[in-house]
Amino acid sequence: MKENDFDIVLLNEAVTAKAKPIVDKHNLPSIYISHNVDADIRPQIAAASKKRVLRWVQMLDAAKYRKMELGLLKQIQGLTTISREDQDRYKELGCAVPSKVLKPGYAHSGLEKPHAHDRRNKIAVLVGSFEWNAKISNLEMILAAYEKYTAGISLLPFRLRIAGKAPPKVVKRLSARYPEVEFMCPFEHLSDVVKDARVALVLEEMGGGFKLKTLDYIFSDLAIVAFAHAMQGTELTPGLEYQDAPTMEKAIEIVHQLIGDVERLEDMTYAARQKAETEYDWNTRAIILLHLAEAAIKHYND
Repeated sequence: MKENDFDIVLLNEAVTAKAKPIVDKHNLPSIYISHNVDADIRPQIAAASKKRVLRWVQMLDAAKYRKMELGLLKQIQGLTTISREDQDRYKELGCAVPSKVLKPGYAHSGLEKPHAHDRRNKIAVLVGSFEWNAKISNLEMILAAYEKYTAGISLLPFRLRIAGKAPPKVVKRLSARYPEVEFMCPFEHLSDVVKDARVALVLEEMGGGFKLKTLDYIFSDLAIVAFAHAMQGTELTPGLEYQDAPTMEKAIEIVHQLIGDVERLEDMTYAARQKAETEYDWNTRAIILLHLAEAAIKHYND
């Protein structure tokens, strides 16, 4: 790395804080690309761990990340965040450098054209990575809510489909525990998961950051039922472009009410797609980042 070869350095996520001394050695300004407020999110996730030893290890790791991120905020010349809420939080943490909300870029042109809703089945899908304890625990809460709601009903009001990455032993255990639920873990193509479904779930109890699967859902014309905090950064309007739910149990009830109403499904998915069409264009993302880089370089030179 030579000073004359670069104008600015992008530090992607808090883990790259250790590279900051190298950047400084070469007299280069830097922008921190944040995906979450790690100083807040990691301690929350660690505290929720049910296993004492694991919780202790995760708390130590969270403290390390918090220290790294808070230190990095004092050294950078620019900042991007995934949402306005994160941008405001960094200001509360004392970060006063130029900043921009930079949503993910998303290219959806290659997606298979979705079926009309009246040709789809009454299926609600949850796509995710269930490879660590907090995600598995969250999945189990969703499954328990579905089981409770459908208990005693001879004809299921809708089917639940879980798709993504998960340890084989977890899939085996949950498949045996919830035989009425379909597990596609893993899957090869997203279209295999979503093309015949009507509704998608975004029901994470904790964990920050933009949920990229939300864009997969939107451009697959799936109506979204979600916790409002889990939709942070999407700018979608609850009740119009997605349906918000206060609890897991209420979310399952809302899916039941929504999944048979084809007209409402179409209105909701159309509204969400219209908003998202221009919000995640890669060229627009690049222009935002370029303007921030110019401001960060000026901040560095002042």
